[in-house]
Amino acid sequence: MAELIKFTTKPYRPYRGRYAGILRQIARNNGLHPIRDRALIEWLMPRVVPQAKQIKRQKPRVKYRNVEIIEATKHWIVVHGVWTSTGPTM
Repeated sequence: MAELIKFTTKPYRPYRGRYAGILRQIARNNGLHPIRDRALIEWLMPRVVPQAKQIKRQKPRVKYRNVEIIEATKHWIVVHGVWTSTGPTM
C-alpha cells in the first residue's frame, strides 16, 4: 500500500526561488533590467537580500521596493532602506 501511495501522489513542490519577488523589487528600484542585467543581479542579490532583511527587521516600515544599493564593489556592498508615505520611489 505504501508503494501505491508513493507512485500516485505528487512529490513536494520544488524550491523555485523563494525570494524572487524581493529580488525583483530591489533590482527594479535600483534601475536594473531583469534581462539585460541578469548576470549583475545574480552576482549582487545574494549579498543584498540579507542586508535588506536586516534593515526590514530593524525598521518594519521600510519596504523592499524602497531599498537602495548605495555602493557596490567586488568585496563591499552598502544598502540603505528608505521609507516614504507616498509609495515607491521608483
